[in-house]
Amino acid sequence: MNPLLDMGRDLTHTARGWHFRQTVSGYTRISKYFRTKEDAIEAIRAGGYPEPLIQMLEEHDHVPSIIMAGGQVVSTGLELDRVLTNIGKYRGGIHGEIAQRMSAVISSIHDPERTLFHEEE
Repeated sequence: MNPLLDMGRDLTHTARGWHFRQTVSGYTRISKYFRTKEDAIEAIRAGGYPEPLIQMLEEHDHVPSIIMAGGQVVSTGLELDRVLTNIGKYRGGIHGEIAQRMSAVISSIHDPERTLFHEEE
């Protein structure tokens, strides 16, 4: 296992329901609960989370903290936090305040056209 690839966000299930967790800082739950995995996926899809990352979550129940896309480093984990916040499902984690501040910075340079997630022609 490569710990760098394991850092990110997991979609997990417990007796209370489906939720997202940070894979660092003690595997902290960062979202409120969803009834089903499909409810969680559809909520972040409706919130604008990029489709390639949704597909990754559907297949692996995980997205890494960062990826390279379009020659830039993209914080997929903070983008998920931002979407969860916007749809009223962000709970925060041990470092919730820091994540919210970082998400605000990311949002200020947010890519509304999703050009970072489109393949170049």
